[in-house]
Amino acid sequence: MRCRPHRSHTSRKLAVALLLALAAVAAAAGQAERAPIRVVHVIDGDTVVARWAGQKIHVRLLGVDTPEKAREGRPAEPFSRRATEFTRAWIGRAERVDLEVAGDRIDAHGRILGFLWLHVPGRREPVNLSEEILKAGLGRAIRFFDYPGKSRFLALEAEARRARRGIWGIGRRSRGR
Repeated sequence: MRCRPHRSHTSRKLAVALLLALAAVAAAAGQAERAPIRVVHVIDGDTVVARWAGQKIHVRLLGVDTPEKAREGRPAEPFSRRATEFTRAWIGRAERVDLEVAGDRIDAHGRILGFLWLHVPGRREPVNLSEEILKAGLGRAIRFFDYPGKSRFLALEAEARRARRGIWGIGRRSRGR
């Protein structure tokens, strides 16, 4: 059976154009490639739909892979619902969400790969959502390509494994689908 891509070629072109615009705005502001976005929908633990510059964009969190939801006849992976709820809760607490793009990364589905930085009341510094997912044990650190903070992400995953949090816990029957 042939799989269809989630996004059309046109969507990929739009993502590239938005990515270039984001880089230009960040460079003009003299900061890392971060720009405020408005998250409008959480698809799953590591993917959101957002609005930026009047356009709808799909953002895939960089550095982390969360359990997959049920789709295309496949059952949900353990902890997929919990990872989605975790992401939704963090975003819901944020007063502002910034997207940081590390380079010109766009995946095969036309999604922008980046970090979401959450400005949460009571926190002095913005929170990296990918890191929080790893700390909670609700995802795995990406290993197959380099990205900023990769060694830290691997260490956060290792700590969650040692502490048996989330997907790394014992009692696998109570995995919270």
